[in-house]
Amino acid sequence: MKVFYRVLLLILVAVFLFSGWQFLALSKEYEKSSESYSGLEQYVSMQNTPKQPDSSRETQTDPGAAAPTDTSAPTETTSPVDDTLWPVVDFEALMEINPDVVGWIWIPDTEVNYPVMQGTDNDYYLNYTWDGNKSIMGSIFLEHQNSPELTDFNTMIYGHNMDNGSMFASLRYYNDEHYWKQHPYVYLLSDQGVYRYEIFSFYITEVEGNAYGLGFATDRIKTLFLNEICRDSAVKTQIRPEITDRILTLSTCSGIGYSTRWVVHARLPMIPAEA
Repeated sequence: MKVFYRVLLLILVAVFLFSGWQFLALSKEYEKSSESYSGLEQYVSMQNTPKQPDSSRETQTDPGAAAPTDTSAPTETTSPVDDTLWPVVDFEALMEINPDVVGWIWIPDTEVNYPVMQGTDNDYYLNYTWDGNKSIMGSIFLEHQNSPELTDFNTMIYGHNMDNGSMFASLRYYNDEHYWKQHPYVYLLSDQGVYRYEIFSFYITEVEGNAYGLGFATDRIKTLFLNEICRDSAVKTQIRPEITDRILTLSTCSGIGYSTRWVVHARLPMIPAEA
C-alpha cells in the first residue's frame, strides 16, 4: 500500500506542476496579446461627441450608396449614449500598419471595442492579432466572403470567447433580457462613417446553422431567414427586421461544445439614398 500511495502522490504532484506550467504559459499569452491591443491607444481615443443636428436620415443610410464621411462623430441623433465617450479612430494610420483593417466595432459599456480585420480566409485571424502577432486571442474579423463595404444582406463578424472577458466574451450575456436592454446597439465605424445596428436576436446554434447564410437570391429566402433567427432568440425582443434591412451577425464560441456557437443578430434599417 505504501508503494501505491507514493505513486499516487507522484502523479498528483506531476499534475499540479503541469497545471501550474499551463497557467503560467496562458498568462504569458494573455499578456502578450494584451500588449498588441493596448498599443491601439495611439490610434483610437474615446472622446465626448456632441449631438448631431436633427435629421430624418441618421445612420440608416445605405452604406454602399451614401455613407457619411465624418468618422470623428456618430451621425445619428437618437442614440442613448449621446453623452458618453465615443471611439475616434485614425483608420489611415491603422491601415498603414495592416491594410486588412476594414473597420471598428464598438458596443458601449462592454469590452467590445476593437478593430475589425478581413483576411483571405476565416482561419488566419483566429490565431493572429490585428498587428500580425501570433496569439490565442486572435482578432475580431469579418467573414472573408462578405463585402468590406457592409453591403451584404447578412454580414458576419467573428471573435473568440476569451476567459478574461476580452474579444467577444461579453456576447454570452445577451441571454439576459436586462443585459440586452442595457446594450441594445452595435456600432460599426469605418473610414466612410458610423453605422448603428439594433440588436434583435441572440441564441446558441450549430456551426453549420442557417445563421451563417450568405446566399439570399430571393425575398422569400430572406424572409425565411429572418423568421428563423427571430424564432430562435433566447429573448423575444419584439423587434422585427425587414427584408430591406442589412443584418449583422456576431459569432463566438458558446463554451458548451466545439460544434456550437453563440450568435447575436442586429439590423441596420435602410433608407434609400437621395437621388
